[in-house]
Amino acid sequence: MKRTMMAAACVGWAFVAQAAPSCQDNFKSIGDPRNGQVFQSSVALSGLTPRSALGQLRQYAKDDSFEAGGELFDAKGNGQFFYLQNGLRIPLVFMATAETNGRVDIIVKLARGQVVKEEDARKGLCDLLGKLKTGKEGEAIAAAAREQDGVDRYEAVDAVALSAKLEKESKKTAAAGAGLLSFKDMLTGGTSSREASDQTDQALLPFVARYTGKKYRVDGQLYTVSHNQYSGVDEVSYLVTKTRGLLKIRDGADMNGVRFQIQCDMAPDQKVFFTTLKSQDWAKLEGTVDSVTGSSINMKDCRQAH
Repeated sequence: MKRTMMAAACVGWAFVAQAAPSCQDNFKSIGDPRNGQVFQSSVALSGLTPRSALGQLRQYAKDDSFEAGGELFDAKGNGQFFYLQNGLRIPLVFMATAETNGRVDIIVKLARGQVVKEEDARKGLCDLLGKLKTGKEGEAIAAAAREQDGVDRYEAVDAVALSAKLEKESKKTAAAGAGLLSFKDMLTGGTSSREASDQTDQALLPFVARYTGKKYRVDGQLYTVSHNQYSGVDEVSYLVTKTRGLLKIRDGADMNGVRFQIQCDMAPDQKVFFTTLKSQDWAKLEGTVDSVTGSSINMKDCRQAH
């Protein structure tokens, strides 16, 4: 009798495991293809950590000739990772998210005019998600990929040089979307502000993907030093005005706002150090980029670097 009950229990558990939704079952195609479709799918693997999942996806994406971006984790340990398919007018940007409960999602939004068959999108997402492994094997793959790319290492940069580099790249990336106008707009020479904004946002996605999660050790002079009374975060921004001419005369601080901004949210354990800072002081800070726009990056958990 006991043996029969155990056998029945095993059959029941087997049925539950088989009934769990697969990546193919979870696949979604969202929106009208003429506007730029969204494809998404997910898997859930018990015991798979976010760092293991995203590190593995980094390796698998590179194996398929995608460009791997940075990784970003929140205070709970959930993470996100971007990768790109280049060689297109506007690169396709994929965002993978991994949660501490073992769920992993990949989502991609096409630009207007880009067309991908649903069956191809499903296969592309599920082939990658289907490679994920739990346990030590998956963790080893993730660690090796992260080490090879230097994901956890800080890149030493000068604030002014970083600002100039990102400003140039941002403008170049945004310009790639300038030709994505409707036939009517091509005839009339105009476009609605919302449409123009949407096109610019879509064109900037590769720029956002490349720099979100990047780790920098930034050295330079500070422009602003302030405490945000709403968020409770201590914030600083760098002076990024350029020098000009043979005499290297620097633009006035009032010109800082027209340059690409480098901003830092200080880590909670840096309050004593923060109280020593004021505008025009020099500071070398380490942080992780958690927000990117066409005109700024913001780093979180910034700490004094030596």
